[in-house]
Amino acid sequence: MKLISWFTESTSLIIQILVVVALVLIVGFVDPFGIFSSQKLKLKNTPIDVQSIKGIGELITAEYYGEVVSSFTEQVEISEKDNANDFEVSIKELQFSFFDIILDLKANGKLKKRKVYDYFLEEHKSIREMDFYDEFIFFVFKNEIKDTYNKRDLKRTISASREERLVKHFFKKSEKELRFIQEDVGYCSGLIDVFSTDLVTSNAKEYKKKQLVLLGRGWVKAGYDFGELNADNFRYDPSTRLVYFIGLEPQILSSTINPWFIPEKEVPGFEFLVYTRGAKKDYSILQIVKQGCYDKLVAKAHERNILQLAEDNAREHIKSLFSLLIDGGVRDVIFCGDKFDFAYTTISLDSVIRGEELLFAHEMEKKPIERSTWLKVKLRGLRVSLPNYPPIEFHDSLYRVYDILQDGLVSEEEHNSINKWAFPELQLWKDSIDVLYQQQEAISATQLP
Repeated sequence: MKLISWFTESTSLIIQILVVVALVLIVGFVDPFGIFSSQKLKLKNTPIDVQSIKGIGELITAEYYGEVVSSFTEQVEISEKDNANDFEVSIKELQFSFFDIILDLKANGKLKKRKVYDYFLEEHKSIREMDFYDEFIFFVFKNEIKDTYNKRDLKRTISASREERLVKHFFKKSEKELRFIQEDVGYCSGLIDVFSTDLVTSNAKEYKKKQLVLLGRGWVKAGYDFGELNADNFRYDPSTRLVYFIGLEPQILSSTINPWFIPEKEVPGFEFLVYTRGAKKDYSILQIVKQGCYDKLVAKAHERNILQLAEDNAREHIKSLFSLLIDGGVRDVIFCGDKFDFAYTTISLDSVIRGEELLFAHEMEKKPIERSTWLKVKLRGLRVSLPNYPPIEFHDSLYRVYDILQDGLVSEEEHNSINKWAFPELQLWKDSIDVLYQQQEAISATQLP
């Protein structure tokens, strides 16, 4: 079933990049629309304006061709698994929320037992509107009366009087018992198993006579979308000649299976391998199986690391482009996932954290806390170099030291501030700063008239 591509991937990519470079250069030099005029927003430290880069639009830097097979039976099984997983998540959320409400009711010391259900209905009615609440609460009821839950129970609902007795029944339990039930991962397993089994059985009866198997042939293209680029996404360091793109990630730009993959040879994009008459004429089934082909095609492209290939190719091609536009060329192009990734990449270039970089790292200690924590953990593997001091291990609070020492002088206010430092790691620095301050004071005293 394998077909030979009409042209190689690398040739296709090179042609695309050459076209992009040519267009950018022509527009840059001729500038028919004033794109490169001085009033345009420039990328910092470069002669390039933002609009010219946005004009690149979608840049395809990797392609994958493949053949995939998808069947209706397979897609039904995938749907069953997804629905069962969604049901399990919803039931577990209900389990936690329901018993959390009971615990909340118990925490209200003034609440009488006879008023518990009324309060439950008035203050916590939102839980009764959650998906699968009826299935959940009926299962809990049967579980508490030690009755076996079966598929007929899936369509049954609990009466108000039974629900009231159930709420009061749990209200009488101790907090310890309630928390044990709330956190019991197997508490609702009987309900989840019955739902999953019934789902499979019902689908088997409905679809067993509808068989459809398709072969799909197509392309997946990946790269970068520069259409949303702004000045915050870009950095250029003239000292290192490094270009940084921040927050731009390779992505799947398109996946295509045309009706005729090679029209002149009558090679179809989709080909029926197995089908029953009812399935082939059922448009909804056909669309489900076709979507399965698209999904598999993209999955295979990911298996071949298409996004990594897109990043590698983009790095080389954009490096060539910027080298034509920036005097002296660029040494490399680096893609950073976010500002924290950018911070670590730039700081760790020489494996040493210098003074200004300490302040930069401190500025990054903002929300989201997960990413700022990640940055601090990464930096702990590096050493800090401060003027006139030997390299030391990184610590989160060293920026305070550099903030005082960066000008070589210790003011009275700065000297007073070190007494408030509660970090044991900074004791040595407190002593050093104190000595430096005393030396300054002694010199000043000798210079007085």
